[in-house]
Amino acid sequence: MLDAEKGSDHIQALQALFGAALRRAYGPRQVLIREGDRPTSLYLLSQGTATVSLTDWHGHHAVLSLLGPGEFFGEMGMLPGGEGHRSAQVTSRSEVVLLEIPYPRFIALCRDHPLLWLELAGQLAQRLRTTNRRLVGQRVLKLHERLWYVLSELAARPDAEPVEDGHAVRITRDELGMLIGCTRETAGLALAEMAEEGRIRLLGRRIVVPAQSCSTESPPPPRMSEA
Repeated sequence: MLDAEKGSDHIQALQALFGAALRRAYGPRQVLIREGDRPTSLYLLSQGTATVSLTDWHGHHAVLSLLGPGEFFGEMGMLPGGEGHRSAQVTSRSEVVLLEIPYPRFIALCRDHPLLWLELAGQLAQRLRTTNRRLVGQRVLKLHERLWYVLSELAARPDAEPVEDGHAVRITRDELGMLIGCTRETAGLALAEMAEEGRIRLLGRRIVVPAQSCSTESPPPPRMSEA
């Protein structure tokens, strides 16, 4: 993640990025980029959170991932092999502030600030690792382990809210169900069972994951037997 505290290279890259980008603000539940549109710009989420989704064969949106501050999106149209149209939809989950950078301008910036390419490549690599783990998890982990893994992953993100005994994440039952491969009702029941066991706490729309669990380096240990 680009961070001014990491040194002068990061400061210069951030200054160049902010100087070249257009700043845009949106309210919650606004479509930021639409699947199928012609891509012309890359975006950096400066504030707020967003959802990345695809339309399935029935016309329903399937959640692929959640985005937080400091994350790029809309990069596929800039890379070799791009399909010439947006491959997914991104929708704001809260009030958001975006930096919009036309592809040619971003490429020019990267010539002077290679750290920008490295940051983008690092984020793409992390998303691929996360997707691979989830795909494997769908086959080898039980429902409660898949849920625990996703919650731990979200709690380890920079945008998770620190609380006294861990980190709180905001995610709907619908979003959780799509991420772990079940219905919203099943996700809600699994959350309630995990709360009864003391593995998590439910605070309204927030889910508190204990501090020692906020890691995604390895799958959580098996606890339950439900499919």
